[in-house]
Formats: sequence, C-alpha cells, structure tokens
Amino acid sequence: MQGGTRSGRRPALVRLRTRLTGFRRLLRTAATRSHAVVSTHRGRQWLFRIVTAIAAPVLFFGLLEVGLRLFGYGRPTSFAIPGEVNGRPVYTRNPQFTWHFFSREIARLARPFAYRVEKSAGTVRIFVLGASAAMGDPDPLYNFGRLLRVLLRDRYPQVTFEIINTGIVATNSHVVRETALQVAGHDPDLVIVYLGNNEVVGPFGAGNPVVPLSNSMAVIRARLALKKTRVGQLIEDAVHAVRGDSNANWLGMRQFLEHQVRHDDANLQRAYDHFRTNLEAVAEACRGRQVPLMLCTIAVNLRDSAPFASLHRPGLTADELDRWTAHFEQGVGQQESERFGEALRHYEAAAAIDDAFAELHYRVARCRWKLREFDEARSSFVRARDLDTLRFRADTRINDVICEIAGEVGADGSVRLVDAAAAFGQASPHGVPGEELFFEHVHFNLAGSDLLARTVLPAVEELLPAFAALRADAGEPPGHDEVFRRVALTHVDRMLLLQEMTRRLAKAPFTHQADHEARDHRLQDRVTTTLRRVETPPQLLAVYRKAVELDPDNWLLRDRFAIHLKQQLGDPAEAERQLGVVLQHVRAPEILDSLADALLLQERPGEALPLLREAASDLPRHLTIRWNLARALLGTGHREEAIAEFRRALGRAPAMPDLRFDYADALRRVGRSVEAIEQFELVLRLTPGHAGAHRALGHLREIQKRFDLAVAHYEQALALDPRDLASANNLSWLLATCPDLLPNDGRRAVEVAEGACRATEHRNPRLLDTLAVACARAGQFERAIKNAGRAISLLGPEETELAQRIRGRLKLFEQGEAYEQ
Repeated sequence: MQGGTRSGRRPALVRLRTRLTGFRRLLRTAATRSHAVVSTHRGRQWLFRIVTAIAAPVLFFGLLEVGLRLFGYGRPTSFAIPGEVNGRPVYTRNPQFTWHFFSREIARLARPFAYRVEKSAGTVRIFVLGASAAMGDPDPLYNFGRLLRVLLRDRYPQVTFEIINTGIVATNSHVVRETALQVAGHDPDLVIVYLGNNEVVGPFGAGNPVVPLSNSMAVIRARLALKKTRVGQLIEDAVHAVRGDSNANWLGMRQFLEHQVRHDDANLQRAYDHFRTNLEAVAEACRGRQVPLMLCTIAVNLRDSAPFASLHRPGLTADELDRWTAHFEQGVGQQESERFGEALRHYEAAAAIDDAFAELHYRVARCRWKLREFDEARSSFVRARDLDTLRFRADTRINDVICEIAGEVGADGSVRLVDAAAAFGQASPHGVPGEELFFEHVHFNLAGSDLLARTVLPAVEELLPAFAALRADAGEPPGHDEVFRRVALTHVDRMLLLQEMTRRLAKAPFTHQADHEARDHRLQDRVTTTLRRVETPPQLLAVYRKAVELDPDNWLLRDRFAIHLKQQLGDPAEAERQLGVVLQHVRAPEILDSLADALLLQERPGEALPLLREAASDLPRHLTIRWNLARALLGTGHREEAIAEFRRALGRAPAMPDLRFDYADALRRVGRSVEAIEQFELVLRLTPGHAGAHRALGHLREIQKRFDLAVAHYEQALALDPRDLASANNLSWLLATCPDLLPNDGRRAVEVAEGACRATEHRNPRLLDTLAVACARAGQFERAIKNAGRAISLLGPEETELAQRIRGRLKLFEQGEAYEQ
C-alpha cells in the first residue's frame, strides 16, 4: 500500500513541474514578445523621425523651388539662351553663364553670337570649344575658326559655313563640359575642341586662387547643380546683397602669383583626372548625338617664353641652396657674356644639387640652342615648361590625356585627333615653336592662327561626309596674304594688336620672366616697323569696303569696320549705318554700346541713352557701357545721375586716365570746380602728358583768376599738342588781355595766336580776333585793325553779338589803345 502510494505521487509531481516549467516559458515568451513589440514600436518612431527630418526640408525646398520658378525668379544657367533677332528665333550668348563658375564680379564672357534655332538648309554648323587661345585672344576677330571659315568658303562656295566660337577667357574643361552638353543638341555638323592651357589655373583647378580644387568630381558636380537651382541662386543673391557689389576686378594672370603648383603636387594629378573625366563627357555628349568631334593637342611657345615661376625642390638644405645659387648666378653671368659652354657647366652643377627649378632648364635650353645642340635644347625647353609652377601652358601630361581620350573614346571613328602641337613643331625652327607663331606663352599671332586653321582643314573635310562629292572640285586653299585680305587685316589692325600686347607684357607675371627684357626689345622693333607701314585713312577705308563687299553677311567684319570709322576715319555716321546692319544679325550689349558711342560722337545723346540703358541691364559691370551711359546722361541733362555713373565706372577702373578725365569734366560742367580740379590733377598724376587735363585746368584756374597757373597749364597743353587750337587761343588771349600778367609786351601772345591762325589758314574769326588783340598789346595796331576787320568779314549773320564786340575793340585799336579784360 505504501509503495503504491509513492509511485502514484511521482507522476503527479512530474506533471506539476512540467506545467510550472511551461508556465515560466510562457511568461518568458510573453515578455519577449512584449519587448519585441515595444522595440518595434520604438524603431518605427525613430524611422518616422528620420524620414520626417529628411522629407520636411526636401519638401520645403522643393516647394520653394517650384514657387520661385512659378514667380519667374532666377536666371538661366545654360551657355546659350533662346532669343530673337530680326524676327528669327535664335540662340544667343547667356551673359550670366559663368556666374556658377566664377563670382559675378569677375565672371568672363564668350564673344557675342547668334545662330538660328532651326539651321538653314545648305548650312554647315561648326562649334569651336575652348578658352582664350581658341577664342583668339588678344583679338578674337582673327581666331583660327574665322580663318578656317575663309578657307572653307573659298573651297566650297556653294556651302554656307556657320562657325560659332564659344571660347571664354580663363576657363577650362569644367566650363567647356557644360557648354558641350548643350551645343551638342543644337544640330552641329562638327565640334572642334582646342582646350588645355587653363586646366590647372581655371575654375576648380589646382592653382586657382578664386575657385579652388575639389578632390571629388561629385562635389564639383553637386556644387554646380546647386547653383543651377532657383533656391541656390536665391541663397547666392542674398549673400551678394549682404556683402554688397564688390569692385573686385579681373586682374588677369597677376592673380595667380601666390598659387604656384609643383610638378609633383598630388593636386596636379587630380586636375589631370578631372580633365580626363570632363573630356570624356564632351566626347560622350557628341557621340550620343552622332556629332563628329575633333580633339586638338595644344601648341605652346617653348622657345621664346621663359617659365613664369620656379620653385626649389622640397628638403633643400641651406648649404645646398647656397651652392646651387652660386652655380646658377655664375652660369647667368657666363650666359650673358655669351660663353655658353662655361654657362652650361655651372648650370649642370646646379642641376646636380636641385633640378626642379624651371628657369634653370630654360637657361640650359637657350645655351644649347646657341651651341646648335637643337635636340638637347628642345628637351630642356619642354622640361622647363613642365616644371613651370605658374601653369598657364598645357604641359606634356595634358597633351597625353587628349591623345588617350581620342584613342579610347574615338575607336569607332567618331573622334578625330589633330596633333596641333606636332604641326607647330614642324613649322618652327628645329621643331621648337617660338614667337614666329605666338604673341607670348600660348596665344597665337596671325601666323599661328593661320597655321592652326590650315592644320585642322583636312580633318574637317574628312569628318564631314557631305564634302566628299564636292572635294574633287575644290582647289588649293588660298594663301596667307589672301586670307588676311579677306578678313580685312590691315597694318592699322596689326599696330593695334602690338599696342595691346605691349600693355599686357608690361605687367606681372610677364615681367618676372627671365627673357622679358629681350622680348620687349623685339616687340618694340616690330612696333616701329609696323608703324611705318600703317595705311592712310583712304587706304584703310578701301580695304574694309572691299572686304565687306566680298562677305556682306559677316557682321564681325562690319563691327570692326565701325570701330575704325569712329576712331581712325572720323565718320561716326557711316559707323552708325554699319552697326545697324550688325544688329540685324546679333543684338548684344557690346554692339548697342558701340552704336550708342557713334550717336554720342554725333551729339545725339537722347538716342544713345535708351540703347545704353538696355546694354547696362544685360551687362551691369561692363566698363565702357557704364562710361558711355554716364556720357549720355550728362548730354541729356541728367547730371547728378551721370556723376554717379562715372563714380561706378571708376570703381572698376580707378587708374584709367581718360575715364577720370570725363568724370572731372562732368564735375566742371555742373559747377563743382574744386572737385573738378582735384580730379584733373589726379589725371595728370596718372598721365603727366595728358594735354586735355592741362587745358581743362587752365580754363578752371582762369575762372578762379589764378592767371599765372592758367598760363602755365595752357603752355603745357600747347607743348604736348601743338595742334591744340583751344589752348593756343586761350593762352594768347590771357597773355594779351590780363592785367595781372603785366608788364607784358605781347610778343608771346602774337606768336601763339599767329601759329593758330596759320593752322586754320586765317579763316577762323575767333582766332583772328585773338590775334588782333595780341597785336594791339604788342603795339602793332595796323595788324590789329586788319585782323579784326577780317574776323568781322568771316562771321555769319547769326553771330551779331560777337561782331559787335569785335567792332568795339576795333575802335580802340583805331585810337591806338590795347584791349584789357
């Protein structure tokens, strides 16, 4: 009984324990599930918070973007924008395109252009992409694209050629990529890319002082994309409004002096990588549209352009630097003494210590050149270029990238490589390009532009299949002289080019180059030679009339003709007519400004003013537009507004003497004589030989009755410009009539007045009146009476008041008395 009871209890206990264990498990499972539910709930809360944190600003900025666009806020960011010219829909230049690459104060512009949205039948449209060398700087009128058009028109007269040059100064592949993505869709027959000189110093380049390098192309793309949005533009405009309109100016190459880049700098490789990526994008954009693409290697001046800057290798000790400097300086001395072998020995000793200094290799190259070791010289010229730490010239790696892209992307024949660097070498003495083809480091002279046009011509013909049937009838391309005749290149134009280069090369960093003085002497020799061959006004007029007759639709030619008509030929009315024709092809602020200038020269400021207001609204920081706007405002009686415009213009160019002269003259005309005198004196500090400022100061000092100062200024004006009849007349009058200048026997007054009268063949009544007064002061009363009588006889019937005054003086002369004021 007892044993049976124990065995009966055990199963019950087991069952109880099992149930208790199961219950505990159930509790644990429930707790786990409860915790999971809580955790899931909390996770969802965090997820909601994250999504809200992201979605809310995205939604806000998205709605803001839509709202800004609906209200018309913002500006276009594409290279070309739709417009209308002469009733035709066209694409024209977007003046704000480069604002998302540069600050708006220093943003650069393409040259004006206009091409039809719908390309005309029988037209071949070619885009030229690049920077200043492609644009044709210093004078885009003679860029290689324009000369190529002359060659093509001569060989294929039945075809209309439309060559649109998109080059912009100081830009690089980041800018050109954006341009290419758009123009590839504008029905081009060919795209030519000449690009690479600014890759390191352009926007996002390793040596750019304004828009520095970014390591990531994605960051660059994101930055550019933000600036294209209306929200991004709103932020940018707000910052600009708070900061105010800066008077920061484009200082050219001087801005880069503190941003040198060594050949082994890691950032330089990133710049090369960006160049490759952008060039690939250009090629893909063209291939996607089935547009033939021509890539050109970059030719530079190797022989006659020393490195702009040099740096020693890192880690050079003070002792090593002392020894290097001693060898280098001894080498320079021997080179200047034309002992080139001795100089080389010192240079080689310096190179053994530090061979990273670019100028050292350039000097080695010059010595080897003199010793007729041309192959070795060429290697050293190339090495000097590649080590130059102010990288304004495309180096060896840039050209390698161009060749690689042409080979990789263009394997299917869609990309054609034109080795311009090799062509320039073949056309140069011993394969080393120099100043026979370049103005300075990279910009072509006229021969260089012509050579590049002829170099790309065969490739253009091969890339355009439509030419195949016509090519058999095409003759030889016209010669250099004929091409230059058709673009109306005169010695006046050559002279203007040389004058521009003289101004440029007198500034840093050109003045830092080792060969600066020698190059300057050669340039002055060319100026002297060209000056002797400058055409007379009738000859200049005939050349341009003939060129316009041969190519009447060439608005660029008419635009230049108008400039000569205003400045060299003294015919602003004909300039107005030529510019009227130009406006039928392109309506750009620069053209409106030129037309307004022609109107101002004809004393029609009321007609000029609306043109200038339109131009200034498109290009608010354009100096000459602002200047001419001030002139027009002054001429229409808006004197205070004119003075404000002059000040705005001077904020851009405070050291421009002619602009400051016009400002001073405006102050004089509104009666602010003291301020005017200060400004005229500033003009003389800027340009001591400014005859107009001396004449104006003479007049103002005369009003102040400071006759001694007035006479001194008139004398200076006349010495500077013997043809200055106004100063001659005023000086003679003062010497003859001013009692404060007595004792005065009148001889100087007679001498000055007689010279002025001779210059006008004794036909100017006012000058004759002055001569009569001077003769009377000198006691020559018979001459005084004779000249006064002649002056009266030459006066018109409307000049009765002056005639009456002269008759009054004549009575004094007849009585033997001089006239005193």
